[in-house]
Amino acid sequence: MLLRVLGLIAIGGVASASAYAQTEAPQEPEINCAAVLLGTRGTYQTLFETTGTYNQQIRQFNAAVSRAKNERAQYRQYRKDGNMPEAERMASVLDGTWSEIHDLQNRLKSLVRTGQSQANDWCSAIASAAAQGCPNAKMNASCSDYRNQWQSINSASVMTETRYATTWRGPDDYDFSMPDAACEVAEGDVPSLPPQTISDVTGRAFVVRGLRSYPATPGMQVNPGDVIAVEDGATVRLALHSGDLKLVEKTKFEIPQPVDPNAGPDTWAKINKNLVETLNGTSQEEAAMRERSRESLCEGAGIGVRG
Repeated sequence: MLLRVLGLIAIGGVASASAYAQTEAPQEPEINCAAVLLGTRGTYQTLFETTGTYNQQIRQFNAAVSRAKNERAQYRQYRKDGNMPEAERMASVLDGTWSEIHDLQNRLKSLVRTGQSQANDWCSAIASAAAQGCPNAKMNASCSDYRNQWQSINSASVMTETRYATTWRGPDDYDFSMPDAACEVAEGDVPSLPPQTISDVTGRAFVVRGLRSYPATPGMQVNPGDVIAVEDGATVRLALHSGDLKLVEKTKFEIPQPVDPNAGPDTWAKINKNLVETLNGTSQEEAAMRERSRESLCEGAGIGVRG
């Protein structure tokens, strides 16, 4: 009888322990992945909008750079043509375009920093969802694409070059003085002159060149330093840059050298002109007075407006 009671107690004790274990066991919470992934939507939306704003700004930046190139070409042409009022006006237009480019570059740099930060936030949201048991292959690929995209933009030349932050003007681009076309010859615009030659010879005449002498013949080219020696009863006509010159008998005439070794053809013309005037009856004193008068006129010319 005692054994039977002990057996019932034992059975009852086991049953009670089993029931207790069933009621106290923790239950795993059910994860709603759709809700978790939906929570990342706001992070993605801000990144998407920043990317769109950057694309819009970079198109505006490229258009401004292209416009500046065209404006600068016009400016250079105005300067080349000597149209300084239009050159000065176009320089002012270019200053405004350059300032616009500078501002756009600064905005682009700020957008890149924002985009990189938002791309990192987007990747962190995806990693958090995966840690909760809600991985998504498409979202992982999107994270990688955005990170690579913003990293590439950050290393682009528009982000690293400083030329857009400095003025386009050099020192010469601030000078808009009007040159006097009658007094100045633009560098590189001096016309090339034909050779000086002997156009006609009657009788005996020679060209002395260094230690050698050559018979003077029509069409023969003469150079600075050559001496034309005309004998009795002969004449020689020279085709010089300033015009024809006739040498009569018993004359020796040296083709002149420029005063300045670096002087251009305009200096040659002035020297030959004085020689022709002298030999044709105009005195050297009168020629010198005429030249001084011309130089005085040039020195008194208007200076123009500087930018």
